Amino acid sequence: MKLKSEYPFRYIVTYIPSYYCNLEDWQVANQQAVYNFKKGIISDEHKRKILETVNSIVKDRWDEWAICFIPASNRKKTAARYATLVEYLTANVRCPVQLDAIDYMFRQEPSHVKGKEDKASGSVWDIDERNFQNRNVILIDDVITTGCTFREVCFILKYFGAKRIVGLIFGRTIHPGLPFKKDKYNRQTEET
Repeated sequence: MKLKSEYPFRYIVTYIPSYYCNLEDWQVANQQAVYNFKKGIISDEHKRKILETVNSIVKDRWDEWAICFIPASNRKKTAARYATLVEYLTANVRCPVQLDAIDYMFRQEPSHVKGKEDKASGSVWDIDERNFQNRNVILIDDVITTGCTFREVCFILKYFGAKRIVGLIFGRTIHPGLPFKKDKYNRQTEET
């Protein structure tokens, strides 16, 4: 599946959903890295890759950029997910790193409970526009699958005056054409 977006993004690892089987070791390692990232656990190697990606985007024009994050389903999960990365980036970059610049106005159900499409289509965002006016923004998120939430947030940041937005996504979902695990197939069959 090719993602179409007017907003460019870069990613650190490819992520294959857990309902596929016959994965190679490196694919399983990437899955675990994504699960860990969602819990706020990031290896030193992945921190370095994130920093290298930030540097390649900014190109020493630090005064023009800000880094912010697409929130998790609530503030507590957002803080847990990104705290380590915020600390690391704050120590290693020369632009603002804003954990709380973007939030939901209301608590959200996680997408694995309610579905990604429902989450993105009715979101009401709480945006601190002072962080984005006349700035370029690196927008960090854990996983991109369809790109709905990413595009929605980019659109809103543009509305609030962001000049350029580049996504930095930890894991990009891919669907490799491998067979499904049996329990996933049975669950799909029972639901239809």
